[in-house]
Amino acid sequence: MKLREAFARPNPSVVRGSRAAARAASLTVTTLVGSTLVASGAAAMAVGPTVSTQAAEQISSSLLAAAAELPGAATDVAFTDGVVFVQVSDNAIYWRNQTGGEWSRTWGGTELTGELVAAEADVVQIDQGETDLLVWTRGGGGSRPVPSDTILGHGAQYVGFLDPVNGPTVQTVTSDQVMPAIQLGPAEGNDGMAISGADLVTMTDGGVQFTDISTGTVVARVATCGSSGTTTNILGDTRSRFAFASCNSSPPTVVDGDRIYVRTGLGTTLKADFLGGEGFVLGTLRSAEELTVLSAFGGAAGSLGQVTSFDLDDDATAVAFVDAAGDVRSADLHEWTIDRATEIHDETSPVSLNVTVDGTWTAAGSGVSVSRNYRVQGAAVDSGTIPFRAIGIATQELRYRQKLFGSSTYGDYVQVGAESAVVTSAPPGSRRCWSVRATDMAGNESGWSATEKCVAIDGTKPTASVAAAPSAVKATATATPVTFKYSATDNGAVASYDIRYHKDPNGGSIGPWVYPSTGQGITAKSFTVGTGKSYRVCFSVRARDAAGNLSAWTGSRCTYVDGTGPKITSAALDRWLPSTYDYAWSPTFRYAAQDDRGVAAYQLQTRFAQDAGMLSTDAPLWAWGENKGTSLDMGLDPSEQGCARVRAKDAVGNVGAWSSWRCSNAPFLHWNLTHGGNLTTLVQSGLSTVTEDRVAVRTVRFRYNAGPSSGSMKVYIGDRYMGSVNARSSTSTVRTAQFSLPSVAIAKVRFVSSSSSPVRLRELYFVR
Repeated sequence: MKLREAFARPNPSVVRGSRAAARAASLTVTTLVGSTLVASGAAAMAVGPTVSTQAAEQISSSLLAAAAELPGAATDVAFTDGVVFVQVSDNAIYWRNQTGGEWSRTWGGTELTGELVAAEADVVQIDQGETDLLVWTRGGGGSRPVPSDTILGHGAQYVGFLDPVNGPTVQTVTSDQVMPAIQLGPAEGNDGMAISGADLVTMTDGGVQFTDISTGTVVARVATCGSSGTTTNILGDTRSRFAFASCNSSPPTVVDGDRIYVRTGLGTTLKADFLGGEGFVLGTLRSAEELTVLSAFGGAAGSLGQVTSFDLDDDATAVAFVDAAGDVRSADLHEWTIDRATEIHDETSPVSLNVTVDGTWTAAGSGVSVSRNYRVQGAAVDSGTIPFRAIGIATQELRYRQKLFGSSTYGDYVQVGAESAVVTSAPPGSRRCWSVRATDMAGNESGWSATEKCVAIDGTKPTASVAAAPSAVKATATATPVTFKYSATDNGAVASYDIRYHKDPNGGSIGPWVYPSTGQGITAKSFTVGTGKSYRVCFSVRARDAAGNLSAWTGSRCTYVDGTGPKITSAALDRWLPSTYDYAWSPTFRYAAQDDRGVAAYQLQTRFAQDAGMLSTDAPLWAWGENKGTSLDMGLDPSEQGCARVRAKDAVGNVGAWSSWRCSNAPFLHWNLTHGGNLTTLVQSGLSTVTEDRVAVRTVRFRYNAGPSSGSMKVYIGDRYMGSVNARSSTSTVRTAQFSLPSVAIAKVRFVSSSSSPVRLRELYFVR
């Protein structure tokens, strides 16, 4: 498979489709001699002395196809394990087996026309201008267009391209199905990307990152170029174990795909389209068109002479190239692969030790844990002896030193055993600093990690508060439920609450706090207490955070359970209204009530008997509080009767009993009596004094003058004799008399003299 220009960040001066212009960019490559172990997720780079390459030995090659037998002059070549592809000057692409045979332009049922970009396994990629074309033979053959600058991955399983919005986008070769797990962002891959098998390899701001395509998991990130922020970082070809990158025109770095080493070296200038094999780099010299092989682990170099195009096969163990004569040749590169790179030999201690902590952090930052419990994980990467693989980590050990709350010094180290991860519980307000050491399976032991990971436990108490509660509630049952609501704030996390309360009878002494078992360590933010009638319940709460810090108890919030309605203590109305020349009266209904928690409002009910008629059956209810204050003026005309009663309620809605009806009567007009006068009437012998009209009456009440010259009279309601009045008296005075029926009657009322002396009748009232 060939390297294409898209592996590097595009150069504005390079015109798409001009492969010669793309090759004009070059990389300085020095022989690899120094090495530094790289932990997954972090890396450092040790640069050893530069060692010049040895004089390049000539590598033997064999003829694949002579220029004369080609369909035309070869301008480009691509190589797989079994097939060689050539592009001729008229943009026609031909192929045939490495072992010979006829040339063909048809691959997987598609005629190959365009600029040859790459070939891998059964897939060939062609540049057709605005888009590229993928052609394959699997499943009977097929093809599909893909965006320009698409990269054909090694193994022909995936293709990828840079989306300007989403960053690296990976699809399967035969469909445009996007692998959803790859979501690296638009900045990733701007400095180059490649696909090797199931890995996506990207480079951004100097870091080479390996991402598993199927899961989206970042399996390693190697800080290859530091924080240069340069725009000339280049990720080269990626095969098997090694990737090759250049950092701002500096000598390239060999990045170990197995995440074991990062090395620098290779002291010969190669053009940017170099390819990488298993332990070697293949490219053309900048000074001459000589195809050169450089060992990644020594100074050896080999030459295949001047070439115009070259490509490695799928296994990177053979190269095909077009030489100066236009012949297509191949060379076996097995002797340049490094078998030792896959063997294990380990005399080096593990390095790149670090400690990570899984926890929930407070607002104070990632170093303060909300909870007393958290998980500590040690990590180490083993290093083999270059260029061998490492044998692997056997054991890890963790230790910590602790500073307790209020202390300024740490105690001695405490080792927690040969565990790579532990779940620990620390006291509130304490601080522990953790370190790790590791031993590999060859017995090489590291020292304790130089950088500690410190974790403090939240030592700040939460602040609890109780929401405002009503001062009183209405009793609804034997034990009325009273609910209190509360909350707390904490710089970490509130974990639970404790409840206490006391209940006291109205006017009684304060009782002890009760700590209910159902109210300790609860997470609910409300609590209900059943309280008897006329009791006050007082409530308090405290909060506990995840680290175990307890707040202070809140101040009390109290609520009284009111089960008694107000009692009317007075209800009075002017009963018998005096005679007046105004013939209009305004008696006042006065009332009052008492309640243990205060009266909130009164409600009135009134009835009237107009003129001399019956008392109304309609007794309208006034709205609560409609009459302001504690009195009501009632307007009455002559002969009328007005009645009222009252009840009260308290603030929680308890309603008291009605008062008795209180009534007031205005006097009857005397001129509505036969022989009547103005304000009085003289009942005389021989004359019957009677109401001109029938009146409604249950009780007739009147005042009269008594004295030495007064006589006597009889009183009738209709034909019914009610009784007699003797007004004769030795002294002059005013007396009152009344006569009642069992029920109201509609009749005329008569006053008949029963003596020769008259009786002066004063105020006359008809009670219904």
